[in-house]
Amino acid sequence: KYVLATCCTPILGENVVGFKSSDGTITVHTRTCSNANNLAAKFGDKIVTVKWDQELNSGSNYLARIALKGTDRIGMMNDITKVTSQGMSINIRRINLGAEEGIFDGFIDLYVHDIDDLEKLMKKLKNIKGIESVAKTDL
Repeated sequence: KYVLATCCTPILGENVVGFKSSDGTITVHTRTCSNANNLAAKFGDKIVTVKWDQELNSGSNYLARIALKGTDRIGMMNDITKVTSQGMSINIRRINLGAEEGIFDGFIDLYVHDIDDLEKLMKKLKNIKGIESVAKTDL
């Protein structure tokens, strides 16, 4: 029995680590998760090796958040949503972007099939004129 950690929301294909609880449930974290690193430091004996089962997880959608920052302009939001929804067929759950003094920043929560989908989307978003940074972040 396993659960995906809500702190780092692992996505199919990401490097992950598991922590076994007293009831035997394994909580799966990304290897870069700060909570996972804290747990490893305190409870190293609870770490277990985990591996994604591509067949079991095929067809699943994973919630991911990406942070964006750049120079604001007319049509920026349209370009971001067009690349995401039309270009990549990725479902957007929430967008929270704001602009001040010509600079925008914020995040987008989306549902992806795996880490490859997310990395392709991030690469395409980085190519949009005015976007300076795109990074996966915790929810």
